[in-house]
Amino acid sequence: MARSLMTAGQPGLFAYTPAETALHRLDPRLKVLTLIALQAVAFALTPAALLLLAAVTAAGYRAATVSLAATLRRMIPLAALLTVIVALSAGESAEYATRIAVAVLIANLFTAVTRSTELTAVIAGALRPLAPRAAAQVALAASLTLRFIEVLFAEAAEAGAAAAARGCNRPVRRAAAVLGSVLHRLPRRADEIGAALTARGYRGTPFTAPLGRPKRGDLVATAALAALILALLHLPL
Repeated sequence: MARSLMTAGQPGLFAYTPAETALHRLDPRLKVLTLIALQAVAFALTPAALLLLAAVTAAGYRAATVSLAATLRRMIPLAALLTVIVALSAGESAEYATRIAVAVLIANLFTAVTRSTELTAVIAGALRPLAPRAAAQVALAASLTLRFIEVLFAEAAEAGAAAAARGCNRPVRRAAAVLGSVLHRLPRRADEIGAALTARGYRGTPFTAPLGRPKRGDLVATAALAALILALLHLPL
């Protein structure tokens, strides 16, 4: 297994960070809604609004007691993948890469303050009216997929170091080497996770605890989120 992207005593990228902060205590449904909304608007904002969103995200890291500097260091392997994405996109610019980086920072903050069990409960609750029998299984799969992102970044870091050791210094060539290595290892990692679940007695019927009613603080945070998004979308150039 690739080594996790973390320093001693610190979680890797897209890992939960245990703490007793206001962001950790928010209703997980609100956190999922926030993630979806901010991920969407990150690619629709003006450059000035994007900078404001980045500043708000940085404030969120501080409020959650998660190190933004350490997170940025662990995002270095993402640079190779961003190179590929930008090269294949219609807008080959640093602005597009910045939007992706901000979206990744938002996603990392979300996983830092949201337990896997909370995420599973939210997804299961949303799917239960549509597919009661499949809701728990789909929720668990989605939760595992989100946590699996950390493994992918660890693989990318290891592949990038190997490419550099072979003298692959051109950004495009190194990005292709990293991407090829990650895709080659994906099936094996998926098999390992499946085997681990089977060994722990998983039979396709996970239990998800029901979520309680939102608290007053959650309602206030929801109103603040709506106000923030409206302000960002109406911010001029």
